[in-house]
Amino acid sequence: MDQSDNLKVFWANVMASYGEPKNITRLEMLVKASKNLGLSEDDLSAALEKYQLEDTTGRVPMPAKLASYVKSKEPSTEELAKKDADDIPMLVRQCGWTDGQSAKEQMSYHAWNFVMAQGGWQHICENLGTEYMPIGVFVSQAYESCKASRLREKTKLHNIEIEARKRLIQNPKADIQALIKG
Repeated sequence: MDQSDNLKVFWANVMASYGEPKNITRLEMLVKASKNLGLSEDDLSAALEKYQLEDTTGRVPMPAKLASYVKSKEPSTEELAKKDADDIPMLVRQCGWTDGQSAKEQMSYHAWNFVMAQGGWQHICENLGTEYMPIGVFVSQAYESCKASRLREKTKLHNIEIEARKRLIQNPKADIQALIKG
């Protein structure tokens, strides 16, 4: 069976489970819409389970509605923060304390901000893995910090603040309030 046949069987079963009469035109429309949205039978099955927990209409959901329940292909904030946190020890091993610029270029803005807040690249290279800075604790702290930073970045107000800080870094003598205002 090809994808089209799998989708037909899926939607025929969904229509039957909702007590909807067999209608070939409607079935074809549901299959076509599912294909156009790039939804597989697996995506639709998982989305239907989530949809049914909230459904109050008792009607067959449209593919576009189910698409909103399909997990986004874009990585989540948590996944990105985990990568940020894992990159730092990896780059300590790869770049060492002498090549902080290369490390900075290979990590995210959020990870680099965490590095700087912890005392800078050289400090981390010298102390990571010691009793003073255990790797597990460090990675956990980096994860939480990067996650919080990424969440703050999503708000427009924070974006304005970041831009103002970047301009302040470029021009340290500027008035911060003037930069925030525009």
